[in-house]
Amino acid sequence: MGEVAFGFGVDFASLTAHTPMLPAWYGEVSRRATETMRGKYGEFYGFDAAPPANAEMVAEYLFSYR
Repeated sequence: MGEVAFGFGVDFASLTAHTPMLPAWYGEVSRRATETMRGKYGEFYGFDAAPPANAEMVAEYLFSYR
């Protein structure tokens, strides 16, 4: 999570509110977590469906905790 800057991938020049920053950050954190686990678990059924959502839930919990 510390590797991904908050608001990753958002064009800050076009923002009129901060609301797109958190979902963009969740998306990138979950993408990186999924790709990290792909080598070990990628062949299992449902791999591409479950880890992104699970990683977003973990990121949300940890974000709320700090």
